Amino acid sequence: MLKKTTKPSINYLVYALGSSLAKGSSRYYDARYNVRVPETRILSTLGLHGLLPSRDLVKLTAMDKGMVSRVLATLKDRGYVQQADPGRSARLRKWSLTPEGEAFVELMRPEWKRREAVIQS
Repeated sequence: MLKKTTKPSINYLVYALGSSLAKGSSRYYDARYNVRVPETRILSTLGLHGLLPSRDLVKLTAMDKGMVSRVLATLKDRGYVQQADPGRSARLRKWSLTPEGEAFVELMRPEWKRREAVIQS
């Protein structure tokens, strides 16, 4: 028989914290900016690094390639990202922010920093 502990494991606590932060962020950004967390991850990554192939976005955002592909399609439809070389294979295709995407990232950057400071405190 397994012995019950009185304290939850660190794995559980990290998972619970991450899940709580993700849910709160999703509600917050969706309600105020009509954008979801995966979209903000792609936008902030492109804002920080500039032109990137899809495979690098997968690595840098820690999202699976299917999710990155769907998010890029959504952001392209919204006019926030563009393909720098549309003739290449999907994995090697490079993406960049459009002027509208750059403006949105500039709008969001202070908000991201403010929320990060709150979480860190």
